[in-house]
Amino acid sequence: PLLRLRFWDWFRQLASAGITVLVTTHHISEAAQSGEVLFLREGRILALGQPQELTDRYGAADLEDAFVQATRRELPTPGALDDPANAGAGGGP
Repeated sequence: PLLRLRFWDWFRQLASAGITVLVTTHHISEAAQSGEVLFLREGRILALGQPQELTDRYGAADLEDAFVQATRRELPTPGALDDPANAGAGGGP
């Protein structure tokens, strides 16, 4: 936890100096510290915005719930990406 806090302090210092910092994580709670968040799923961009903007947009309590809601709204029904009729719908090959 201490190293993670140091990294975020460093990221904020870089950002305040005008340097763009791109952070990728599977820990969505970490993304709440970012100025802007991009949700990706199965190679598709689901949503982009500031953390509070995303939670408001999806009526979510936190970013993790916003991601779940974005996935449900923006992607076809589960398994639909495996159907060849949906080729190019945002999934695998």
